[in-house]
Amino acid sequence: MSLIAILRAIVVEPLRMVFASCVALLNLLTHSDAASCLVLGAIIAAIVVACILHAMGMGRSSGPAKKARPGSRGAAHLVRDRGSLRVRRAIFLVSCLVLVVLTGVAIPLGLAEVAPQTVGFVGTVAQPSQAFEFVERPLCLAFGTFLLWPTMLYALPGERHRRRMEMALAMFACVALIDYHFFGANSEMTSALYASDFTQIMDFTLIAVNIATVLAVCVAVGLLDHRFPRITLGALTVVAIVVVGLAGLHARALPDKLAATANEVAAQEAEQPHFTLSKTGKNVVVLMLDRGMGEYVPYIMNEKPELKEQFVGFTYYPNTISFGAFTNFGVPALLGGYEYTPVEMNRRTTERLQDKHDEALKVMPAIFDQSGYDVTVCDPPYAGYQWESDLSIYSSYPNIHAYNTMGYFTGMAPEGQQMTGAHCDLFRLALARVVPLPCRQPLYRSGVTYTYGVDPSCRGVPLDVSVASGQTVSDNALVADGGTDAFLRSYYALNHLVSMTHIGSSTTGSFLMMANDTTHEPMILQEPSYTPSQHVDNSAYEAENHDRFTVNGERLICENSDQYMHYQTNVATLAQVGRWLDYLREQGVYDNTRIIICADHGRPLHQLASRILSEDSGLYDTESYAPLLMEKDFNATEFTTDESFMTQSDVPTMATRDVIASPTNPFTGKPISSAEKYAHDQYILASWDWDTNVNNGTTFLPGFWFAVHTDMRVMGNWREVPDPSR
Repeated sequence: MSLIAILRAIVVEPLRMVFASCVALLNLLTHSDAASCLVLGAIIAAIVVACILHAMGMGRSSGPAKKARPGSRGAAHLVRDRGSLRVRRAIFLVSCLVLVVLTGVAIPLGLAEVAPQTVGFVGTVAQPSQAFEFVERPLCLAFGTFLLWPTMLYALPGERHRRRMEMALAMFACVALIDYHFFGANSEMTSALYASDFTQIMDFTLIAVNIATVLAVCVAVGLLDHRFPRITLGALTVVAIVVVGLAGLHARALPDKLAATANEVAAQEAEQPHFTLSKTGKNVVVLMLDRGMGEYVPYIMNEKPELKEQFVGFTYYPNTISFGAFTNFGVPALLGGYEYTPVEMNRRTTERLQDKHDEALKVMPAIFDQSGYDVTVCDPPYAGYQWESDLSIYSSYPNIHAYNTMGYFTGMAPEGQQMTGAHCDLFRLALARVVPLPCRQPLYRSGVTYTYGVDPSCRGVPLDVSVASGQTVSDNALVADGGTDAFLRSYYALNHLVSMTHIGSSTTGSFLMMANDTTHEPMILQEPSYTPSQHVDNSAYEAENHDRFTVNGERLICENSDQYMHYQTNVATLAQVGRWLDYLREQGVYDNTRIIICADHGRPLHQLASRILSEDSGLYDTESYAPLLMEKDFNATEFTTDESFMTQSDVPTMATRDVIASPTNPFTGKPISSAEKYAHDQYILASWDWDTNVNNGTTFLPGFWFAVHTDMRVMGNWREVPDPSR
């Protein structure tokens, strides 16, 4: 870090963070009744504690000590007062030290040790020599937050406020250590970038226990500090030694962990991910774009007519539904077919959700493998119910090639597209882990895109995203700086589709099933190229082209950063796929390749007024269930639109049609078909329990169920129903 960056982190950033956290807390109180009750309860409890302590006389000052003659009793009291002052100054400094080391060193190093790639640096794998880089910024922020500014406030005149600061910091130091070690320190690190990491521990019983514990600790520390300050100092000194020792253990272990991780990555990169397409046989490609938004296609084609030329031969299906708003609900149905919709998975009550999910991921690869196709799978979503796909689920199929492509190509960014400053905010994450549970989610703002819609009614209100995991975005979403690791990891995988494509001569053909998260990890991009840039300014382009968001009389609302990000990343995704399609034409494998572009779910972005249900409905915004679905069949020559009612579970039928004779599910023996679509209404699980660390039993956790038929764009075709799996 430069000297200016260090000074900014120490002096300026703590104040900005405090202000932003207060705004986030107020926003939480505004948008969530349940959270409001919890936070207000915690605030009231804190006020009660303060009143109790004040009533006991702990906040009172006896005023300035009277001058006394040497040898008098007054002189003895004065000496004791001076000794007490030194003890209390020491309590203040030791409390500051505990908080600085805990949040600035110990926790960041611990998180880096657990998940070095998750909290690391954009486009690189941290080396052992870079271990200090994980703490340089958190340490500066911790120093400013818990030592510099508190000391400046402490230096102001008045013993009363100094007593209160000493006691408050001593209480916070003890609470911080207890909160970290006993309330969520060891929770699963699915992704350190998202505030949703803290939702899994937001259990009402646990919150009540946490608040009671915090109150008890505060009262105990207050009593001890009032009556026995030297014992308080001794206890805090022990705490400081423990925290410093913890930091030392993590510091010693981290270089070895980084070295092991670097070796693992090097081994994985020994062979670049690739797949083969036959020049003479029939190829089938299923490209799954996580959170690809189906309703965007007309608007994107309106803005970018050249894309329609690149996607010639494709049929767009605007009347398509997904069976859930998150990957764990949508992917099994998408890649496995109608046997793996949420309602059908729930009917298999004796099997683990993970096993049923993994089975769905293997259905199409196994079918094509049994038919002699050259089969490749890339980034199967949630394979093994892991954030990073567990490719071992295909180990029993020696002829199936499996790769994780997302993240592989990040360090190969073209000139001018390298991003900086997109590593995880470790200090804010550390701070969020030491405060009481109700305060964690609003405090850790880097995952703000996941902080809405968490109430049971599923009626979340989209929020403007001011900070998106490393990218700083202006209030009007037109100017941004920096980039996000999650977006770049996926974007550059699409950027290298051409280099991954090998052309072969097998007459049997190839099958590729690939998932990509570019559309799932929104980021503000530079228009009109829709490419990542260190500095983005779209003011001029938006002023001249904002009318592009009206097609056939219906306006796509793009006003806040979340809406802009999603639209832009969808454009960028189709642009990269379009480049690959051009390459396939150049290589003469376009006409003999069937390509299905699909998505597991949409997003409730409130961009189409016609898709909003009544506020009395628990579903509210049907955009969540409008995934992208496009297909280019063999030798197709025109871009068309098909209004037929489709579901994401039609994909296996589309993929196997006319190329696999009588396709059957190799695990159940049932035929692959779309007959189920016409047998009854289709049932959608409306639930926010997306986290596979929690929603991992034998059936999905309870949620709202909706039935839809014929046309998902007609709101009258939606109705709430009881759980159809029972």
